[in-house]
Amino acid sequence: MIVEKLVLICMVVLAVMALSAASLRRAIIYLAVFSLLASFAYLLYRAPDVAIAEAVIGCGLAPVLYLVALK
Repeated sequence: MIVEKLVLICMVVLAVMALSAASLRRAIIYLAVFSLLASFAYLLYRAPDVAIAEAVIGCGLAPVLYLVALK
């Protein structure tokens, strides 16, 4: 229970940091870490298939595509 609350609080903090980031690169990195925490939360809620998809797409593929498009 404590781990779940900690993960959810960190997700809220990262979402606020991503919205208030001065540069787009930092916002993309914050969103990637947010996605990593979301995949960890899915693991805590016993949804490993969704966690794997979130980790691959949200933490791996999407930030790379955003950073390449930003370049």
